[in-house]
Amino acid sequence: MKIYIMYFLIVFNLFSETLILASFNTLHLGWDGKNYHDTAEILSLFDIIALQEVMKKEGLTSLVKELESVSDEKWSYHLSPYAAGNGEKYNEYYAFIFKDKKVKFVKSIGFYPEKNNEFIREPYGAMFKSNKFDFILVNDECYSEIYFDENTKPASLLEASIFVGNSEFKNVLVMNS
Repeated sequence: MKIYIMYFLIVFNLFSETLILASFNTLHLGWDGKNYHDTAEILSLFDIIALQEVMKKEGLTSLVKELESVSDEKWSYHLSPYAAGNGEKYNEYYAFIFKDKKVKFVKSIGFYPEKNNEFIREPYGAMFKSNKFDFILVNDECYSEIYFDENTKPASLLEASIFVGNSEFKNVLVMNS
């Protein structure tokens, strides 16, 4: 069986400071059988990472401890306040992990307020600060190719930007798989 791990990389140059962002599907972080060391080796190359499929807070704290050991730097995290989706037995959280010397957590923006169950797992956003630059990072495990009605496609993150009043998409970056 082959396991595919996908992540996206974005590099920002903010006021002469480079900030390296990634999005990473952790494939059930917190369940048994995870190799936290190898995962930390990869993730330590980034400054802030949006994580999907976080199953247990304990998995997240174990990953942060391993990141600190591997990188010899202080890391913090922000975990969504509740699981995304509507499963009774299967719940996934979103999380963000970040290097303390580069990124500060400002506040939770929350889950996208869907009206018609547009998302399998609602996107979740949080505001961060790096140097003098504030930014919002939206975490979404998107299955845009999987929807139940060909005539009603799922909402996009650009539509979510319009929803919150940013129809010019000022400071918006969308990454898709």
